[in-house]
Amino acid sequence: MMKGSTGLIVVLCLSTTSSISIWEEGKEYHFLEESAVHVGTNDLDSSASGMRMMSDVRIQVAVNKLVVSIDNMQEAHYSHSFPQGGWPYMLMQEKVKDPKSKYIPSVGYENGNTFSIMLEDGLVSNIELPEGLSVNGKNMMRALASILQMDITGHEMEMWTRKERSIHGECDVEYAFLKSGQAEHKEVSKTVSHIRDCVKRNFKMFDNSGAYSCNGVRDDIYNIMTPKGQEMSDEKHDDVAHTMYRPEPIHSTSMTTFQMKELAPEKYKVEKIFSAGAVVIQRFTEEGVTHVTLANRTLTLVEVKDMDTLRTVQNPKTFNDLEFEWMEGNTVWNAPIGVEGLKKKESFFYNGYTMDETQDAMMEANKVNIKKHVEEMHHFHDPSQHKDETIQKLHQNGIQKLLPFFHGLNYDSLMKLKSFYFGLMTDNDMDKSVRDVFLEMLPVSGTWPAALVVQEIVMNNDLKSDMETARILTSIPFHVEPVKALVEQFFLLVLQSSSTPHLQYPFTKSAIDLAYAHLVRTTCRELKTQQECFKALHVEEFINRFDALAVDDHANLNHLMLVFRNFRESEMLEIKLKSIIMNKSPKKYDSALKTQAVFALAKRAIRQGLETEYFLPVFLNRNEDHEVRIAAFDMMMRVTPTTTTMNKIMTYMIYETDNEVFNYVYTAFEKFATQCNEPCGLVLNKNAKYFIKYWKQHMWQKPKYTIGVSKTFSNSFTQEKFGYSGSVEVHTIGSHKATTPLSIMMDVRSQRYHHVTMQAFGMYIRMEGVAEKVVEKIKEFVFSGKFEFEKLKELLFTNMNIRQRPTVPAKLDFVFMMRDNVVLEYHLVDTEITGIMAKLRDYLNQVRNMQDIFKFNKHFRLGWDMFLYEQPTDFGVPMAYASGANSILGLLGEVRKDTGLQGEVDFRMH
Repeated sequence: MMKGSTGLIVVLCLSTTSSISIWEEGKEYHFLEESAVHVGTNDLDSSASGMRMMSDVRIQVAVNKLVVSIDNMQEAHYSHSFPQGGWPYMLMQEKVKDPKSKYIPSVGYENGNTFSIMLEDGLVSNIELPEGLSVNGKNMMRALASILQMDITGHEMEMWTRKERSIHGECDVEYAFLKSGQAEHKEVSKTVSHIRDCVKRNFKMFDNSGAYSCNGVRDDIYNIMTPKGQEMSDEKHDDVAHTMYRPEPIHSTSMTTFQMKELAPEKYKVEKIFSAGAVVIQRFTEEGVTHVTLANRTLTLVEVKDMDTLRTVQNPKTFNDLEFEWMEGNTVWNAPIGVEGLKKKESFFYNGYTMDETQDAMMEANKVNIKKHVEEMHHFHDPSQHKDETIQKLHQNGIQKLLPFFHGLNYDSLMKLKSFYFGLMTDNDMDKSVRDVFLEMLPVSGTWPAALVVQEIVMNNDLKSDMETARILTSIPFHVEPVKALVEQFFLLVLQSSSTPHLQYPFTKSAIDLAYAHLVRTTCRELKTQQECFKALHVEEFINRFDALAVDDHANLNHLMLVFRNFRESEMLEIKLKSIIMNKSPKKYDSALKTQAVFALAKRAIRQGLETEYFLPVFLNRNEDHEVRIAAFDMMMRVTPTTTTMNKIMTYMIYETDNEVFNYVYTAFEKFATQCNEPCGLVLNKNAKYFIKYWKQHMWQKPKYTIGVSKTFSNSFTQEKFGYSGSVEVHTIGSHKATTPLSIMMDVRSQRYHHVTMQAFGMYIRMEGVAEKVVEKIKEFVFSGKFEFEKLKELLFTNMNIRQRPTVPAKLDFVFMMRDNVVLEYHLVDTEITGIMAKLRDYLNQVRNMQDIFKFNKHFRLGWDMFLYEQPTDFGVPMAYASGANSILGLLGEVRKDTGLQGEVDFRMH
């Protein structure tokens, strides 16, 4: 099967079925081609930047072959605004002098070259390209071939569909045969919507948001992890595809029209061919900004004459498809790349574009631009004064402007920059600020060299901070596309963490495993090789580490379970987690760990459509702990359960004897029935409204929303104007042994395009066996809204009895997640809690007697999701859309400490 190809159309009357002829044997057709490709926006000021090209295209017809030559190519570049509703340039044939751009001779691309195509029923079967031609030149020839092809067998119908190979993939193309007012003039148009109508599309995408859409569809492509997706991976089902397709946020389409004159029955002459291809990015519905890439091509017939000498293709190489060729190619997970290969300069884009400047020039530009950015940060811009000027300055000096000066640097250059910034004086405000900005942006650049530099920073303990080391390490997997060679470099940290002192600091040690698991999952993204990849990247070693632990090793067991949660898609882990949840493992684990096992298994179970099979028996088992049952229920509700399942749950709850389970499930039904902003929960919303009515009629106990009782609720907002919404979901699990909650989980999510949902961040706190008075003091201390030393003193000095019951150890767990990935965790038992509080008490005693001035200067990056999309245009050159947002928050000031616990804080943010 040919992938990503387009074809030229030669219609021959050799078939036994009825067909038309549009190319005459032995003739040479001379067309004047005018084409353009540009990017722009039409929502605010209509403006465009692009390139126009003009050339002579000659097509020679020899049996079932078209030989196509491109000569006299000229190009013009433009970047300007134009009247709304207008067009940024004029065609030469309109005889209007266009002062916006001027044609100059073109020396690149396909100028002066020849290619040929073989046709079957008017569609391309193969193409011969000059072997020595540039990648861009070959792609532009493939694009021209795609536009010229036309199916010649369906002319007796007014509309028909044919499967064609094109530069965009293998597509179902819709044809229309139109008859004009003049009897001898005919028009054939063909149209395709690439995302909807094409399979095996040749596009590149990087999206670190962790977003997913409904009905087994991710990124508007079929998710072949599901049975439905596996069925459609070999054969596309139009009825299902049309239901699933969404035009937002990306819509890509092509339309080509042939204007022909009828010379004789079923014999035509092409007089003009014009095509228009568009890629539309509209991330905030109709009210938001629309980014458009347009590729237009017009071929106007100049003359038809008898062919003289048939031209030949220089050093021809035959391709059985018209697949777009990326300059960087496809890198598989286990590509044979050495460490030196990872250190090389790489392109941020898949199309291979890089800056031409030398490494020294880019390093100097990096230093200059970071310093300029910090100077602008330190200078306050009042948006109420000179608003337009202020906004323009903020855009010109935004943090995103720094990224290109990281993308083009190799490992050696980044290491030189690291040495430079680490050599700056930290007691100088400017030096400390530029160093912070460099370290914040280094992992965001997402290149292999940058990832290796971060690995080096962690290995050498350059940051001298447990928390800072953990933070820079866990940020790497969000921004890089790893391969096995890179992941193995981070596995060295895993191996060293058991023997290197600074790698055993609690947050660093945790981050090493969490980041490694996240990297492995990102590497093992191809379904066909996924399990082979997981096996090669040491997943089994983590399972063995887990099996070697005692069942009462609370901290290490929970840590590894969260690591399993980041691995997510491993088949080996699926088997292991199922055995723990179903109580079939050799060791019997407590409810806290089994709850985390449910969370760790959920993503894979849902992707395979097995959530009900795995979790419904757990939920219905009244002998199981209520914490585990509630977790199983929650994971089933992440998708749309059937009405049978909903009815089973409701009926079961009527006779439920565990008040915690009953209360949680009922409040969940109420939440589903009242909150409908979640795009994947619309059917759940309707079912919950239906079933909760009958549940109320058979209720033997009343639900409660009091503190400490198991429940869930959600607060949300919807912004219809821009097509997005947000929600904060709170899950509280109560305890049978105390009035205080056992655990609290918060999930902050956003929803876009009415069919995509994603997690922004989430938190999970579990306090088992902690005395109620300590919990109350912690709540009062944390949620009072102000820092009160007297309450802290009372907690530390008079409430050191942590345990709720003397014989039961108290346990504390804290987990923080970003985009469904665990990035921070901390686990303590009461002896450790007591030790930490004692150390804090001693420190506060020391602080009481101190009188000094403490300065602080720290910058933090706040990052949102990064989205990069690239695909070929109908012109043959690639387009790219990149969207991302990063902010740097700076805290600069000093603390004046007086006697006792009194002091003054003076700081500013920028």
